[in-house]
Amino acid sequence: MKSAHFLELELERERHLNKVKDKLVMSYVKESRALSKQLINKIQLLAAKNKELQEMTLKVIETLATTLEARDSYTRGHSTRVSIYAANTARYMGQDEEHCLQLEVAGLLHDLGKIGVPDAILNKPGKLSEEEYETMKKHPLLASQILSALDNMKEMCLWINAHHERFDGKGYPLGLKEKEIPREGSILALADSFDAITTDRPYRKARSKEDAAEELSRCSGSQFNPEITEVFLSNLNKITLLP
Repeated sequence: MKSAHFLELELERERHLNKVKDKLVMSYVKESRALSKQLINKIQLLAAKNKELQEMTLKVIETLATTLEARDSYTRGHSTRVSIYAANTARYMGQDEEHCLQLEVAGLLHDLGKIGVPDAILNKPGKLSEEEYETMKKHPLLASQILSALDNMKEMCLWINAHHERFDGKGYPLGLKEKEIPREGSILALADSFDAITTDRPYRKARSKEDAAEELSRCSGSQFNPEITEVFLSNLNKITLLP
C-alpha cells in the first residue's frame, strides 16, 4: 500500500503537470490567435491590392477600347454596344453575374486587334479587296495575342478569337463549327452582327432593328448558333435597351 506521503507527492506532481499543460494550451491559443490575426490582415491587404489591380485593369481596358474607336469614326460606340448586348444575352441565358461581366469586358475588347489594321483598310468606303479582307480577318487573332499577356484574360481570349466564327464552320480565323465554338464567342458574334446591321458603315446606311432581327433569324443555324439566336430575338427589346 502506498503511504500518505507518497500519495501526496503524486498529487503534487499531477497538479504541476496540469499547470504545465494549461500553460502550453494557453500559449498555443495565444499563438493561434496571433497567427489568425496575421492571416486576416494579410487577406484584407490582398483584397485591397486585388481591388486596386482590378480597377487598374478596367482603366487599361477602357483606354484600349477608346484608342481603337478613336481610329475608326464609323464604329465609335460599337464596342460598348456589343458589350451590353452580349452581357444581357448571357443574363437571359441564365449565366451568373460574374460571367456576364466577364463577357461585357470581352465585348469591349473584341475588336482590339483592329489596332493592327491599316487606316486605309479600316476606313475604306468601298468593298475590300481580297488581300485587304485577308488583312482584316487577322484582327480576332491579333486581339487575343495582345490580351494573352494578362493572366486573368486567358479564357476571354478564346471568346474574342471566336467572334467571327460561324455555326456552319465557314467563319474565321480557325473555321470552327457548332460546339467547337465557345458559347461566349457565339454570343459576341451575334451581338457584333446585330450592331453592324443597325449602325451606319462606310459602305452602307444603318438598317432598322426589325430588318436586323429578320437577318439574324434567316442566318440562324448557318452563321449563328440557333439556341443563342432564339434567346436574343425573344428578348430583343430588353437586350438592346441601353442604360
